[in-house]
Amino acid sequence: KNWLAQHIKNTDFAYRGKLFLRRHYVVPDPYVWDKSFLVNIKQLDDEHIGLFDAVRHIEANRGDQAIWDSAIHLYNDHFRYEESLFTTILDHKHNIADHRGRHLGLMKTVEGAVVPITEEITEFIKNWLAQHIKNTDFDYKGKMPEIYPVPEPYKWDHSFAVFYPDMDNEHKPLFTCVADVEKTPEDAGLLASCLKAYEDHFAHEQKLFGASNLYSDADKYQHINKHNAFLATLRGLHVPASQTWLDFAKNWLAQHIKNTDFRYKNKMPHHVADPYVWDESFEVHHTRLDDEHVVLFDLIQQLGEHPSDVDLLNQNRDVYRDHFDYEEKQFMACGEPCDADAHKKKHDTFFKTMTWVTNPVSQEYCAFAKNWLAQHIKNTDFKYKYKLATHHHTPEPYVWNNEFEVFYKQLDQEHIGLFKIMLDVETHPSDQGKVDKLQELMRNHFYYEEGQFCDSLDLPWDYCKEHKKKHVKFSERFAKLHAPVDHAEMKWAQDWLVQHIKNTDFGYKGHLKHAVPEPYVWDASFATDYHRLDEEHDVLFAQILAVSQHPENAEILATLKKGINDHFLYEEQRYCAVPHYNCVDHKMKHYKFWVILEDLHVPVGCEEINWSKNWLAQHIKNTDHQYKTRLIGPDTGDNFSGTH
Repeated sequence: KNWLAQHIKNTDFAYRGKLFLRRHYVVPDPYVWDKSFLVNIKQLDDEHIGLFDAVRHIEANRGDQAIWDSAIHLYNDHFRYEESLFTTILDHKHNIADHRGRHLGLMKTVEGAVVPITEEITEFIKNWLAQHIKNTDFDYKGKMPEIYPVPEPYKWDHSFAVFYPDMDNEHKPLFTCVADVEKTPEDAGLLASCLKAYEDHFAHEQKLFGASNLYSDADKYQHINKHNAFLATLRGLHVPASQTWLDFAKNWLAQHIKNTDFRYKNKMPHHVADPYVWDESFEVHHTRLDDEHVVLFDLIQQLGEHPSDVDLLNQNRDVYRDHFDYEEKQFMACGEPCDADAHKKKHDTFFKTMTWVTNPVSQEYCAFAKNWLAQHIKNTDFKYKYKLATHHHTPEPYVWNNEFEVFYKQLDQEHIGLFKIMLDVETHPSDQGKVDKLQELMRNHFYYEEGQFCDSLDLPWDYCKEHKKKHVKFSERFAKLHAPVDHAEMKWAQDWLVQHIKNTDFGYKGHLKHAVPEPYVWDASFATDYHRLDEEHDVLFAQILAVSQHPENAEILATLKKGINDHFLYEEQRYCAVPHYNCVDHKMKHYKFWVILEDLHVPVGCEEINWSKNWLAQHIKNTDHQYKTRLIGPDTGDNFSGTH
């Protein structure tokens, strides 16, 4: 009684919902592979054909030990190669353990067979292989990592960029050293230096992604195992290095960067400033919370400078506690969209460390706290950006001003028009014509605006949906307005627009597309109002245009590259000197553009030219315009072209 009760619930329950997942397929007769067994990976399909052929050879030569041994060897080799591929499938998309277990099960079943091989054995193998390919191998179709071409000549190019300067710069010599070893395979010193380059890079890379809260533990584990497996082959190598190993190493690095390293893109720890000062890259667009974050940065910096100050440590505890309490009240009201419960747990965990620390506070703790706050704001607080219920001042009289500017000409003009006609309706509440005009302008504005922000390439995935939902909810009530308009209703609509622009529309600032001029010539709409920077932008437009007109001219391309590099160097030292300016993200945009531009060769293709034209046009208006009126002092010196 007891056994059956326990057995059903502890053992039989394991097959619930699984018994009919594996269909029984017809075993071909004659036993020949056909396209119904295609897994769409050429080498595996070729090997499957060989496995079918091997069974037929056994059937024709049941007493031949050599043919049986050859078949066993063939099956084992296929299983090892296939496993080397499907074990790279990530995110539990393929049941790796079950698949390997089925391979082992077959080999265990036939390992005791002796010649002559019986019909029972061959029939078992024929059925097993037919069912296995269609029930098990088919599950990895379309899930294998892509096989990328190995560059020839063997050197790094921008297609391998992970867009972290340290990592990209370390990847480049990994390519170079393997290419050098291939040229002089007997050079033991070169081989040793190549090993050290890989060891140092892997250690640095693992330290970075190991500190990431966004790169999953499973990814970290698999990534480190891949590093260790490759190093084992390199450490066991002796001169002269074999061409077999060199071919393996060249392919391994090319596949590893694109299939594995690319998974940590945008997941590495964020930059921690030194000195520890808040900047706009940490902005959550909530006035009080941003102001409090500025203070949190400053208090941790002070604590690092005065580790024995008891009052300062207590002040840190008090201010952090007050900030967490207020912030939690805000995001708890937001709920699941702000990941509220998980957010609060992170606060609780960090605050415990702050209650345990004592004077003198160690530099290790200060470094930990600085890093925690930087990562926390960008990885966690950012989830509530533009989602918290905040209330901004509604101007009286109701007139648009620059604090509502979103920096897109038509959208700003439409906002100005909406403010103007809302004030007009407030002044003339009995004029149905004005009410109709207001409702028409609001509808048209929503349609145009939605077309712009829903077509953006880099806004959060849910921004379009959530923004449109706010339009719909407002419109349901707004459409009911009619003359004479109730004063309270008009004030509600005016207030809604104020809050909506600052809490929601501001989310698309710097993310929408601008028109690319044709012909490609700088005009005043790109002006930053700093004469040297504007002159340099004008020259860059002309240099890109020159490349488009002479794509085969290496000298013109080199001039463009030098111009971009010189401009970036000057511009970066200008805006990075501005207190609290988002220097980090601006420089990263430069770097991502430069990595690709630097790698261009003549003849330059139309796609690359159009990409360059579009990037510069969008970058100036979406990013450079953010430093308008903010740079310290006027421009000095000649622009990089030497013209005045």
